[in-house]
Amino acid sequence: MGSMDGTRRKVREADTTDAVASFLSRRFGLAGGLAWLGFLAIGTLGEQVKTRMEVAAEKAGTRDVTDSREVTLPSGVAYRDLRVGGGQQPIKGYLVLVDYM
Repeated sequence: MGSMDGTRRKVREADTTDAVASFLSRRFGLAGGLAWLGFLAIGTLGEQVKTRMEVAAEKAGTRDVTDSREVTLPSGVAYRDLRVGGGQQPIKGYLVLVDYM
């Protein structure tokens, strides 16, 4: 495209970075874009359900302990397990939440 003085005007480009949504919107209009949005929403919902199921399985694997022995560390800190099980062993460097009395 040119103007009367011979300079070229920049063609406006889409502001989106999502190539699939951009393609669907151009090819199929609003319906294609909404279909893609629905597809993404269902995928996100599936991940949330999976995460909740994993958390429920970890909680189901725990059990309360009444006869655990007290362990004293070299620093003088003493602890006793009140509940065991329910998940993976923490790796060095992980943040661990502990309830204490």
